[in-house]
Amino acid sequence: MKISRIECNNIKSFKNLSINLIDFNVIIGLNGSGKSNFILIFKFIKDILGSSLKEAINNQGGAKQLRNYYEENGNSTIRLSFTLDFFSELSSIINIHGIDYEIRITKIDSDFEFEVIDNSDFKIKNDALKINIEYFNNKVKTGSSEIEIKRKDDIYLFQLNNYDSIDYELYELFANIDEIKNKKYLCGDIIINSIFDDLFGIKLNNSPAKQISIYEFEQDLLSEIKFNSLIRDEKESSSHYTYLLYNVLNDENKRRQFFNLLSYVLPDYEDVKVHLDADKDHRIMVKERFYNRYIPANLLSNGTVFLMVIILSLYFDEKHLTIFDEPERTIHPNVISKVVDMMKDVSNFKQIILSTHNPEIVKFSDIQNILLIYRDEDGYSQISRPTNSKAVSTFLDNDIGLDELFVQNML
Repeated sequence: MKISRIECNNIKSFKNLSINLIDFNVIIGLNGSGKSNFILIFKFIKDILGSSLKEAINNQGGAKQLRNYYEENGNSTIRLSFTLDFFSELSSIINIHGIDYEIRITKIDSDFEFEVIDNSDFKIKNDALKINIEYFNNKVKTGSSEIEIKRKDDIYLFQLNNYDSIDYELYELFANIDEIKNKKYLCGDIIINSIFDDLFGIKLNNSPAKQISIYEFEQDLLSEIKFNSLIRDEKESSSHYTYLLYNVLNDENKRRQFFNLLSYVLPDYEDVKVHLDADKDHRIMVKERFYNRYIPANLLSNGTVFLMVIILSLYFDEKHLTIFDEPERTIHPNVISKVVDMMKDVSNFKQIILSTHNPEIVKFSDIQNILLIYRDEDGYSQISRPTNSKAVSTFLDNDIGLDELFVQNML
């Protein structure tokens, strides 16, 4: 899954935003330009997909906290629209007369508007989903259709479009289409799974919200790795990182792969393992070539811990969209070039979105991967691509590096 398009109006520092995203995206900009607000939009999207619009708004501190602060006495309507593209993550198999058909979601378009009423309350003006579905038999596409869901007052209404274009054998799937059309789905349901269950009698094997990981490189992350016990069961773990580490380091093939990647960026390390201490807690231990003993996690440098998390997220977190918020903190410039190479490599099979202040990341990224956030003359955040700038192209043609232009604020 990847997010290929975002449009919004009146959210945080953005008045009007329309941006298309690719597989590897590097977000840069001055302090206060709006990078954190852009990352917040992804958190908002994840909350919407995982719960409901109301819960997602509450998680952001209420409708007023989302609203553009320059519009406090003006426009009170907030809009967000986005497109999710899928490969085969959201799919299920259904059997018709002994023949297995795969039902696969390929794209979801979401669009909604709500009006801020007071400090915490809001009124939804528009809430709509379009879901593109393709049907396969023996990996051969046999048809497609579109589910359209629109909100009216406090219910969702359902409509199926273009299903008359599918193969004859699939018509049986829509025997109860009229009944489903008249059903009212309560807001707050996991609406996609509810409709698929009613329409096809199946449950999807995944959900979009579970495909998104957001990594913020703060002190809390360091504490989780350095001082918390690694946990085998994700449900029992308070940290996604400790769960991932436990399962990677207790699988010999994964442990070897993890160590090889770690030694690529930190060549002085000779081994990494899990140690059961006196309190029966599982702790990560690392062996350096300088000492014939293992070092406990609490003695590792912050940069080492951050590099471990980056490797975990890139190669062992199976989610299809990974967002990094300033991952380069405390990492040496020489190592950053290797990290960027890793991210480029992994972006062939998962989408990477990276927010940074570091010119080394800009230096080793390609210009088409760069998104520049800046404030316009009215104070609103805007996003542009330096690759579309003739001035930037002229500088690059004259051997002035992208990182130098970034440092001099000439992008």
